[in-house]
Amino acid sequence: MAKFEAGNAGRKPGTKNKNTLRERISAFLEREFDGLENSFAGLKANQRIEVYLKLLPYAVGPLKAVESGSTLEDKLNQLNLEQLENIVDQILEENEGI
Repeated sequence: MAKFEAGNAGRKPGTKNKNTLRERISAFLEREFDGLENSFAGLKANQRIEVYLKLLPYAVGPLKAVESGSTLEDKLNQLNLEQLENIVDQILEENEGI
């Protein structure tokens, strides 16, 4: 691409914008979505959870500590030992056999 110079009019009228990488990835994902859904269904439970958690921020956006009022660490520090043990037991029960 040529360096900008004063008086340069830029692209000629009617010239299409080049696809950005984000647009190309988005188009790929749209084309391949059905195949991705089928592949997702074939994963083990722990793999599905991992993929789901990685994709979740793209759907809902990440929360900032300021928006949520506190960090996860703050919330965990507010729990007593019995509450933490209950959470761990629940996670272990839900993931039994993985």
